[in-house]
Amino acid sequence: KLWFYVHPTVHTLFLIYQLVLELATTDDDDASSSSSSSESDPEQAARDEALGLGGAKLKAVLSDMKKSTSDAPINVKGGEVLTVIYERMQTMSGDPTAVKVYGTLLTAAGVPYVEMLRVWTTTGRLEDPYEELCVKESKFISKGILEVDYTDEYWERRYTLRDGSTLSSKRQHTGVPPPRTPGGRLPGGACIPPLLEGWKHKLLLAGKYLNVIRECGIEVQVDQKDLTQKSLSMEDEKLYKFIEDAYTHANRTLLRLLLQDQQLIPRLRSLKRYFFLASSSFLTHLLDLAHTELKKPAKGVSIVKLQSLLDLALTGEDAAFREDVRVSIANSGLYEWLLKVISVSGVIGGEEGEGVPDEEAKKDRDREKDDKKP
Repeated sequence: KLWFYVHPTVHTLFLIYQLVLELATTDDDDASSSSSSSESDPEQAARDEALGLGGAKLKAVLSDMKKSTSDAPINVKGGEVLTVIYERMQTMSGDPTAVKVYGTLLTAAGVPYVEMLRVWTTTGRLEDPYEELCVKESKFISKGILEVDYTDEYWERRYTLRDGSTLSSKRQHTGVPPPRTPGGRLPGGACIPPLLEGWKHKLLLAGKYLNVIRECGIEVQVDQKDLTQKSLSMEDEKLYKFIEDAYTHANRTLLRLLLQDQQLIPRLRSLKRYFFLASSSFLTHLLDLAHTELKKPAKGVSIVKLQSLLDLALTGEDAAFREDVRVSIANSGLYEWLLKVISVSGVIGGEEGEGVPDEEAKKDRDREKDDKKP
């Protein structure tokens, strides 16, 4: 009779024991792979150079980061804990006691995780001191370390997912920790809970868009309804509606900033006017005014004088954003630029959007040069 009353408690304790045992015995057996130095990716190195990330200052920062994290095992935390609990709940879905116990633990363990997600998607601030969230920030990429202006590649790599996945199926970010040997599960925050697997890209973009707005000098306004909404849990349908609404709000706010405040469409029309010569009268006027200056070698040309002549040529033009048009001297000549143009081939608007050098065409040109030699 005593066993009849004690058995439910014993069964509950056994379920908790199994969970704790799995969390405690999950160790990282990939020390050899983590200690071995990873080979450098030439494509990644080219992107670093294009971003201005090839300086000695950044390389020193990266070397220190690799030294500090190469031998440090990643504990079971964050999204990995939620994944383990959820998988055990799904595996033992036929046991009502197990579903109730693991469901309660999943709700309680997901409270800090959901709170970090709420702060990220509503304010764009990443409050993750223990690296438990699926989103990470590369803090070493800052204004002081960049040698060139911001590009889309900068925003692609400033905030990323810890599992390295991107919207493009053929491209992944670097810095992803190796998976656990048993099961192949990513460790720590790199393991995204199955309940959020389909929402991870919207989670990333919602906070990233808000950071773009903040970089433009505009403070992000937080809805008071979002501040008071704290009753979200991992298995609640309200969480996914909240993520969708946060993504829509951030997307709409960024579009409004680009189209209205920053006047994206008029600026594109100005590019068509100045660089595609939709109205080339100012260029003819500039060439007439600066023909003596343009005859000089590149090193002897005065940029200040050319800029003043350009402003004079644009004075009679009724064109917007003419104060943003600047004169600069190219480092290479026209012949070198034409060689770059004809040596690149590819499909415009491909998945990666990058041209591929035509090696066969380059070899043919080399053969023609050799044939013309006496």
